[in-house]
Amino acid sequence: MIDSGFEEAEVDQVMDAVGSLALDQETELSFQIVHSGSATKLRVTAFADDTDVADVAFFAPKALADAIDSEMEVFFDELGM
Repeated sequence: MIDSGFEEAEVDQVMDAVGSLALDQETELSFQIVHSGSATKLRVTAFADDTDVADVAFFAPKALADAIDSEMEVFFDELGM
């Protein structure tokens, strides 16, 4: 899905940012990535509108955004959500 630029360190950065959000707080992170051989940007936003979980959104080229959406659907289906 992502050739490079969003690996364990970047995932940890997102998790730390999301985990530190106070209620009604929002954050945005941006990463230079390579997708399908092309350099592009991946933006991740998170908004803590609930005390248990933040809303997280990914902004990327359409093909990558669609692939992320599909993976998220599978993930949430497996959790029964």
